[in-house]
Amino acid sequence: MTDTRDLLFEIGCEELPASFVAGALDALPRLASERLETLRLEHGAIRALGTPRRLTLIVEGLQTEQPNLEEKVQGPPVKAAFKDGKPTKAAEAFAKKLGCNLDDLERVETPKGEYLAGVRREQGRPAEELLPETLAELVTAIPFRKSMRWGDGEITFGRPLRWLAALFGDQPVPVQLGDLKAAPKSYGHRFLHPDPIALDGVGGYVDALKSAHVVVDPAERQKVMVERLHAAAKEAGGVLIEDDFLVGENLSLVEDPQVVCGSFDEAFLELPEEVILEVARGHQRYFGVRGEDGRLLPKYLAVVNTAEHPDKIQLGNDRVMRARLADAQFFHREDLKRPLIERRKELDGIVFQNRLGSVLDKAVRIEALAEQLGEQLSVSEDVQRAAQQGAHLCKCDLVTWMVGEFPELQGEVGRAYAKVQGVQDDVADVIRDHYRPKGARDETAPSEAGALVALADRIDTLVGCFAIGLSPTGGADPYGLRRACIGTLRTLLDRGLDLTLSEAFAKSFAGLSGVKLDLD
Repeated sequence: MTDTRDLLFEIGCEELPASFVAGALDALPRLASERLETLRLEHGAIRALGTPRRLTLIVEGLQTEQPNLEEKVQGPPVKAAFKDGKPTKAAEAFAKKLGCNLDDLERVETPKGEYLAGVRREQGRPAEELLPETLAELVTAIPFRKSMRWGDGEITFGRPLRWLAALFGDQPVPVQLGDLKAAPKSYGHRFLHPDPIALDGVGGYVDALKSAHVVVDPAERQKVMVERLHAAAKEAGGVLIEDDFLVGENLSLVEDPQVVCGSFDEAFLELPEEVILEVARGHQRYFGVRGEDGRLLPKYLAVVNTAEHPDKIQLGNDRVMRARLADAQFFHREDLKRPLIERRKELDGIVFQNRLGSVLDKAVRIEALAEQLGEQLSVSEDVQRAAQQGAHLCKCDLVTWMVGEFPELQGEVGRAYAKVQGVQDDVADVIRDHYRPKGARDETAPSEAGALVALADRIDTLVGCFAIGLSPTGGADPYGLRRACIGTLRTLLDRGLDLTLSEAFAKSFAGLSGVKLDLD
C-alpha cells in the first residue's frame, strides 16, 4: 500500500478584493486536482480555505510517490518507419522517445493500417521532487479578473505576494517563486497578531491561525460573523435585516469578523426604507436593523476586521452615513416637489435604443401591450385598471434625482413616491413589481397586474430587439434578452397564466409602428 501524507500550501498576499477571494477559492481545488492527475499522484479530499490576505490549499492523503508507468504507445505508420526494409529516422526517433531499442518495437494493426507500437516505461518519482515546481505553477494559474505586477519581477497575481508556506506531512516543501521562498510559517492578523506563526502540518493549521485572530475557514468565519451580527442587533434593541449579498461581501473582507453598531439621525427615517438600506448596503456594506414592531431603526451594523477602537470606528462610519443620507434626503425632498406623472414627458430624453426610440416610446408600447395582454387573458376590471395605471407610471422614476444616484432602486423609488402622492396601493405596487424577477433567485411579480406589466415590458424588449437584428451572441447580450426570456417564462409559469405567446408577440410587433425593422 502506498504511503500518503497531507499537503498544506498557503499563499500570503496583500488584501485581495472580495470577488477575487471567492473566485480563487472556487478555482484552487480544480487547478490542484488537474495538476496532481497529470503527475499521477492519487489523493483524498481537496479543499480551499482563505481570507483577503491568504489562500490555502489542503490536500488530504496525497501519495508520497508516483506509481511506475508502463503504457503502450502507438507510433508512426510502418510505411513511414521503414524504407527498403531499413528503419527510417521516424522509427529511430520513436524508439528514442520511448527509451527502448528498435528491436523492442512491434507492429500493430489499426483501422488506419499497420503502425509501430512500443511500451513506455517510467520510474515513479517521489512527490517531494514534483511538488515544488507544481505548487509554484499553481500560484500563477489562479485566475483573477485583473492581475498586477510589483517590484522588479515579472510574476503576476491579484495583489502582491508576501509569503509562501508549504508542508508535505511535517516536512517543508522548497517552493520558490521569483525571489519568494516558502517557509514553514504563516502570519496572523495584520493588526492583532502580526508576528510569524510556526506551522507543523495540516492538523494544527486552522487552530494555529485562530489563536492569531484569523478564522481561515470561510464556513466557520461566516457562522461566527452571522452570530455576532444577530447578537449586536439584539443588543441594539432590534433584529438583524438579513442579506445574503452583504454576508458574502463581508465574509471576504475580514479575517476576524467584529461588529460595530452605528447610528444616524432619526430625521432620516422620513426617507423610504429601501433608500436607507441601499445607502448602507450599496456604499458601505452595512446591515440594517429592524425594531420588534417591524419598523427600521436609526441604526446599522458594520462588520470590521478589528474592533480595537470601536468608538473611533463608529464615529467615522456615522460621519459617512450622515453625509450619504443627507444627499439622499435632498434628492427625496426635491423629487417630491413634482408629481410622478409630470415626469413622464422627460422620458423622451432617454434613449432606449436608437432604432426603437426613447424610454417614453417604450413606455407607451408597454401600456398598450399590457391592455392587450389583459384582454387576451380575460383579467378582471380591477386588474386591468391597476395594470393600465401602473404601466402609465412604471418608468417615470427613471428621471428622478434619487434613481439617478441609486439606479438599483428603480421601481422601488417610483412605488414609494406614488404612495406618498396618493396613488392607490395596487397601482403603486405595479411600478415596483414590473421589474421582477430581477435575477434567477428573485420572486416574480406577486400581483396579476404587476405580472401583466412585467410581461408587456419583457415581450416589448424581446420583440423589438429581435426585429431590428439585436440577437444575443455567445459573448454579448447587452439588452438582457436571455434574462427577459427567462423572466417571461417564469412569470407565466408561477402565475399559471395561459398566454399564447405567438399572439402576444404579434401584438407587440404590430406596436412597432414607425420603426425601421430588419424583418420588413
